[in-house]
Amino acid sequence: MPSRHDPARPLRLLYSAQAVAAVGMAAGGTAGGLLAVDVTGDPATVVLPLGAVVLGATLAVPPVSVAMRRHSRRLGLLLGLLVAVAGAVVVITGAYQRALVPMLVGNALLGAGNTAVMFGRYVAADLVGGDEH
Repeated sequence: MPSRHDPARPLRLLYSAQAVAAVGMAAGGTAGGLLAVDVTGDPATVVLPLGAVVLGATLAVPPVSVAMRRHSRRLGLLLGLLVAVAGAVVVITGAYQRALVPMLVGNALLGAGNTAVMFGRYVAADLVGGDEH
């Protein structure tokens, strides 16, 4: 078992978090469109959840960036992933209630997870390059 001070530990943890988050984002992106059509009965709504994810990802960049700069990269990524988890709960609640607006709000929150996944790639590159901050 690796020691707590294993230099490869942060990278392994980051890879694991990235893999779980990326799978969640892919599943959410696929299910979002299908749920929207199921709730509304209108095939044109299939694009709305993904649009909300993109909007949410865009809006998440400044707060996640600020958290990474002021506190730590770890905290910034964690912030984005926790907001995405909250978004998943909102999407599920909206789907259960058969309400499109909460589902779209939840998808926008899921966008923060997409931001964290994208930023995580840069963090991984820094860790591999030897920059531990």
